[in-house]
Amino acid sequence: MCMEIVGGKWRTIVPILYQIPFGFGNSIMAGVAYFLRDWRYFHFTLSVLACIYIVYIWCIPESPRWLIAAGRKEEAITILRRAASVNRIDPRIIETSMIEISNSTKSNKEATNSSLAALFSTPKLRKRSIILYTNWGLTGITFYAFSQYIGHVSTNIFLTVSTGGLIAFPGTILCIYLISRYGRKYTISTSYFILAGCCLGILFIPKGKFPYDWPRVGLAALGIVGKSVSVPALYLFTGELYPTILRNAGVGVSVMFSRLGSMIAPLIISLEELSPFLPLLVLAIASIAEAILVLPLPETKGAKLPETIDDLDDPKSEVEEKKGEYRSVSKD
Repeated sequence: MCMEIVGGKWRTIVPILYQIPFGFGNSIMAGVAYFLRDWRYFHFTLSVLACIYIVYIWCIPESPRWLIAAGRKEEAITILRRAASVNRIDPRIIETSMIEISNSTKSNKEATNSSLAALFSTPKLRKRSIILYTNWGLTGITFYAFSQYIGHVSTNIFLTVSTGGLIAFPGTILCIYLISRYGRKYTISTSYFILAGCCLGILFIPKGKFPYDWPRVGLAALGIVGKSVSVPALYLFTGELYPTILRNAGVGVSVMFSRLGSMIAPLIISLEELSPFLPLLVLAIASIAEAILVLPLPETKGAKLPETIDDLDDPKSEVEEKKGEYRSVSKD
């Protein structure tokens, strides 16, 4: 939704900045766990805090881009007029812009009514959906399993988890630079390879051999940077690969697969009972698989967001920005 209400360079920056509070929340969670050692009180506290999100239903307006693509133009105009009033923009610009957008955006109510089925309605959508859902499932495993495992890296689990959340901040800022400079999929792939390397590095460094386990802690910190780059970039990449009419459904199902993967994460950590090497070895293999899986997908850096399913089959619907001009390119 963030990428649909902004344009230009902000389409890259805003959705990534949106991920920063996640890292801070992780640090706060470690502090809450330190003072609430009973898991029941701990989970109850987190659940109460999560209830705050309910007010979003009334505070955040619907995406104008989605409303236009769904044929609900009057609602989009109302939201845009309100935004123009707040930002002190001449409302007449909205009328002109709406005419241009209406000419370039097709209404697709049928896709809106069957959005989940539409995610597999064309060969391109099927390819993208299968790859993305597999990748997100593996992301759920590696992200949450690695987050749980870093508690084993040093002797103070609360300090390690809290520090890991803070380290995610520079990683997220770095993500903005990398995806703007090198593109989405190569940034994601490289980040996963880095995470895999960190897992293997920790695997071969004995615990307690060095003061404060600084090599293991350092590799864990680098791994956190890797996943704090890959996950925000994957969120953005996923949204850009789906047309507006299916973007919410596509990203939502992707995150659902991530949550399914997160359910497997504790089982990966429990493999330590069989062998102390197994958890990190599995995480390294999963990270390498993620790095490879993302490569067949088309690059979206500088490309125009597709509005409808038909736009994916139109070679002129994806354009690449270069030196201030747009030129048509054929992708995927």
